[in-house]
Amino acid sequence: DVVAGDVIVGIPSSGPHSNGYSLIRQIYQPYINYEEYLLTPTRIYVKEVMSVLPYVKAVAHITGGGIHGNLPRVLPKGTTYNLPIKLEGWWEELFYMTNMQRYDFESVFNCGWGMLLVISNDDVTNVLEKIKDAEAVGTIINEEQ
Repeated sequence: DVVAGDVIVGIPSSGPHSNGYSLIRQIYQPYINYEEYLLTPTRIYVKEVMSVLPYVKAVAHITGGGIHGNLPRVLPKGTTYNLPIKLEGWWEELFYMTNMQRYDFESVFNCGWGMLLVISNDDVTNVLEKIKDAEAVGTIINEEQ
């Protein structure tokens, strides 16, 4: 029952997870020490998602394929998304180091979002109160918009 006007709520990742590690290793190989951020274990999202399950219309775990490869899988025909991705800190540095086109980068990496939830606009406050580090990051729109 995902419809235009629904909100995309992002739960931050703990790092790149397993996305793009061959590329990351290639970039960081000249350096002796990897950033600690790269070695952080993958965050497990089960408790957070289960705590808000009554409000959730769709869930996209941002794994291989990045945001653009995973979010469309949970959207019904005729809809798409508006999700301005802000690359900050380490993600911005990695983006410039890869010399990739922006869309391609977002299609490989999670860009800081490990899980994206689609929530009715009326339920966003309830979700944000239960998942303290979650943020409303985008909206569902009709494809022709």
